Amino acid sequence: MRTLRTITLELLRHGPPHNQLLSPLTPYMALCGSHGAQTLYLPFEHREFLLRLRGLRSMAHSSEVDEARRAYLREVGQRLSELLDGVPGLTAELGAWPRGAEGVVHLQLVTSAAELALLPFEAVLSPRGAPAAGLPLALQTDLPVSITRQVRRSTPPCVPWPSRPRILFVTAAPGGLKVPAEEHRNVLLEAIQPWVRPSDEAGKDNSDELLTVLENASLEALRKACAARDYTHVHLLAHGKPMPGLGGERFGIILHDEAVPDDERVVSGELLATALRGHTETVEGRLSHPAVVTVASCDSANQGSVVEPAGSIAHALHEAGIPFVVASQYPLTGRGSVAMTRGLYTQLLWGADPRVVLHSVRQQLQLLDEPVHDWASLVAYASFPADFDAQLRATQIRSAIDAVKASLRRSELKLRAGQSSEPLQQDLRRARQDLKQAQERLEYASPSGSDANARDDRAEIQGLCGSIDKQLAQFLDRSVPEDQRGPSHEECKALLFLARDHYWRGLMEKPSSHWHATQYLSLCVILNMEGKELRRQYNYACQVARFSLETARRDDERIWGLGSLAELKLLSALLPDCNQEKALSQARRYIQRLLKLAVPGSFAVNSTRRQIERYSTWWERWRPRLAGLARELLQEFPQDSEFSGPSVSPGPKPEAPSRELKP
Repeated sequence: MRTLRTITLELLRHGPPHNQLLSPLTPYMALCGSHGAQTLYLPFEHREFLLRLRGLRSMAHSSEVDEARRAYLREVGQRLSELLDGVPGLTAELGAWPRGAEGVVHLQLVTSAAELALLPFEAVLSPRGAPAAGLPLALQTDLPVSITRQVRRSTPPCVPWPSRPRILFVTAAPGGLKVPAEEHRNVLLEAIQPWVRPSDEAGKDNSDELLTVLENASLEALRKACAARDYTHVHLLAHGKPMPGLGGERFGIILHDEAVPDDERVVSGELLATALRGHTETVEGRLSHPAVVTVASCDSANQGSVVEPAGSIAHALHEAGIPFVVASQYPLTGRGSVAMTRGLYTQLLWGADPRVVLHSVRQQLQLLDEPVHDWASLVAYASFPADFDAQLRATQIRSAIDAVKASLRRSELKLRAGQSSEPLQQDLRRARQDLKQAQERLEYASPSGSDANARDDRAEIQGLCGSIDKQLAQFLDRSVPEDQRGPSHEECKALLFLARDHYWRGLMEKPSSHWHATQYLSLCVILNMEGKELRRQYNYACQVARFSLETARRDDERIWGLGSLAELKLLSALLPDCNQEKALSQARRYIQRLLKLAVPGSFAVNSTRRQIERYSTWWERWRPRLAGLARELLQEFPQDSEFSGPSVSPGPKPEAPSRELKP
């Protein structure tokens, strides 16, 4: 599911953000899209709303209290709905979309007035004329609506959406307090599991790079952790607590005291923002800049006093430049905090649209059947750049690539370990499920449209899917003993046919791609293409590869072009009039030129070598004529060439990194 569009509703008033009580006498100006401005008056007196707020924040449980809490929530939601009825532009925007549309409409509330931050807009009922009128707007499914808030600012924060996660999990429970730290840790470990890659050393993997746990956290320990590493996501689990002030109480988060760790220190949102956005030790003069901060803490989005010039914890973090902050404006149940964490991280790490994820998490919280209203308590402050959809697509592609590489790595180590047949087959079945899921996510990331960029992206994604099917076929073939390869051989060929078709569809999207043309031809050869059709496809692939090499402006483009030409010269040995010695000599020269351009450990070199190795080993029984020539070509490569990551840039567009799975 995707975000169909964003509707921005801005509520303004004269004067500073603070020191204004809720009052039916105060005029507010409402701006919605290109519609005319409207004057609104709130339906609450300040004292009256505080009484409602006390009922909404109550954690007492009895049938009478639970019923009163639900009644308070619906009454406040109804009165806020009547307020929004006074914004015809909002009703028109919501009503303009057809019912049952496949996507979420993003309603962005922009305001700086502190008293408006007190109001639970997330509980508003759908206004008259809008879809599902009278039902909670954030829960109704006639036209799903995701509600976020935004601090009024001139420009959104310039933070790229993370494509590779590095999560900091911060937990604090001083003085005998209890928090569900183990449950949250297990949820985060489950969320990162698709990207955990084991190393050659037994029992080691990269989970520490993906998730760091900071227990018994103090403010200084948090600052040091953020200064030492660049984290993309920060998840805080702690208790909230009122902080008395001259103008009334505000809410902070309880951390450990630096001097006396068993003692508590209540930290304001401003101090927390300073710790999260301090100077880093990695790059001089650079500030740490997580893109996502989730706060599993009671009242972390509660405005508190409107007299002092400060907001809630979530408001302060967002105002400090953090693009996406999720918090709770009322007390949050333990089960709700775990469900919120699972719903957010198991989707965000795959590159899911955070606006869609937010709507999904609200539904999950509603289904908990708790006697409180965690779904309405959830508040998200969000500010995204104009190219956010393109960034999301890049994240979806990147996360799918990394998940594929991790799954293939796990399968590879199991094959090396020589597991017995049945456990190995079970592991490979799980790997196939993981790879299938990654393929589905890749295809979902394919953009629509007929412009050149959309076609290029679709071509790259088809190439990725082809690479996944091809590598999975290779693992499947290797997992079965030689004397038992009858049925698996047919299944392996079926996967190769799927891979061939993916490369073909990619080539149709981008006919100038020598990579797609070469890989399509390679699999056609393995699957018994011969005669005039082989000659025609070979000539075409050579033409686009040579053109790419002649027009290349960067060394990485030349390297991939030379790799394709070397492989094509190897395949030319199957042409009826081919001079094999000449073809082999030309392939050697292409590889030698490739090695001169590439740096040591280059992924391009290793990728080309792995592809040629397939002809000499895996595909030998299908095309034995190519195996001997491939073994001679392999002598041109460094013998210690092992994968060490892409030392050369994989391509001109960061949103199209498919070459990291090439070929």
